[in-house]
Amino acid sequence: MRGALTTLILSSSLWAQGVVINELGTGVQDFVELVNFSAAPADLSGWTVTSYFRATVQTPLVPETQVTIPAGTVLASGGVLVLQEQGTPGSPGTLGPCSSFTGSNWTWSSSAGVEVVLRDSAAQGRDYVYRNPFGGSAAPHLPVGLAWSGTLAAIVGDTIARNRNEDTHAATDWIVLNAGSPCSLNSGQWTGLRLEISTLGLGDASYVLRSFPALPGVEVWTLYSAIDHVPDGSGPFLGIGLDALPQLFAPLLSASPFHSVLDSVGEIRLAYPPGTLLPSLAFEAVAVALLAGLPYGPSNVVSFP
Repeated sequence: MRGALTTLILSSSLWAQGVVINELGTGVQDFVELVNFSAAPADLSGWTVTSYFRATVQTPLVPETQVTIPAGTVLASGGVLVLQEQGTPGSPGTLGPCSSFTGSNWTWSSSAGVEVVLRDSAAQGRDYVYRNPFGGSAAPHLPVGLAWSGTLAAIVGDTIARNRNEDTHAATDWIVLNAGSPCSLNSGQWTGLRLEISTLGLGDASYVLRSFPALPGVEVWTLYSAIDHVPDGSGPFLGIGLDALPQLFAPLLSASPFHSVLDSVGEIRLAYPPGTLLPSLAFEAVAVALLAGLPYGPSNVVSFP
């Protein structure tokens, strides 16, 4: 490393930090799945799900029903809620332990256009998705303050599923599948610790360590091993070489990439400006947390650069 290591806190993120639409089921039992990606419990009392439906290319996109989430509905960090059509409103559904009947009928099908808007109790838009196999307007009922780009144009498939934890407000966040996974995360989504380290090749680095469900205030280490000595991911300890073990005795420092605590949203986000690191610097890394006195993780193994 070159001189003193200067760090900057990174504040921007595509990482979803609120309650989002995570999956739509358009098969025999239509449903809307919500996930809380934030670090705190979310009170969904009075939130609404509004849908629009288009059966064929010849028919217009028409409004359907609006479902209001019952008072007292609180979704924990990492929590999943499935709103299932039909039944007695508020009663337990049949699609899993997190499902609840809405009493409403959605007339969706696997080859139709479906548009869904999630709004909070103040009627502010929170999330949006549009399966649009027929072309035309890309986001005709997009609430003020939300964004949507691209076209989710796949025609056949009973499930519209978010394929990552991130929310880029785009059709590429979604995939159309034949079968859904209500009350559980989708393929491509993750829980636990997630580590990302990237560079522009200018002696710079961007470091992001995230937890989901969020673990604010939890103690974490990031262990580094020179890849000159250990091939990627093949080390004997958490996928990292034994030369990383001394880092377990590093002092606890705020926002340290070696030994620190996750912030109020369960993350550590740092940036090392260009010229900070040696151009030849190369290593692999893995993060591990201490939760309730026991090791938690490890994260994925990252090679840098």
